[in-house]
Amino acid sequence: MRPQGSPAELERRRVRAIDLLERDLPVHVVAERLGVDRRSVRRWKRAHRGQGRAGLRARPASGRPPKLTAAQRRQLARLVVAGPGAAGYATSLWTCRRIVDVIRHQFKVVYHPDHVGRLLGKKNSRAGAPT
Repeated sequence: MRPQGSPAELERRRVRAIDLLERDLPVHVVAERLGVDRRSVRRWKRAHRGQGRAGLRARPASGRPPKLTAAQRRQLARLVVAGPGAAGYATSLWTCRRIVDVIRHQFKVVYHPDHVGRLLGKKNSRAGAPT
């Protein structure tokens, strides 16, 4: 399980642990002061010994890769803007289920209706438009 805190906060905690270890405090005392497991302190110590400060740097959590590419999300945005009528629906109301059907038909990808809102709410960093 990922610890609580931003990547910068977690990095500061790792650096603080090394500072305490360099003051000759035992691993178990450092762990207790920082509220972490001893194994974490030992892992940070090994990383610092092997890579220096770079071994303590925060790395973003990668997460699961998106099912649709950025180009496909832009294409989906264009389809949504064109309206449900352009997608073959009789009424002019988009629902999450309809968008799921469009995604399945157009891109051969399955999304759960509960996740469509999150998908449409994402911003494309290059285009600056919802995707």
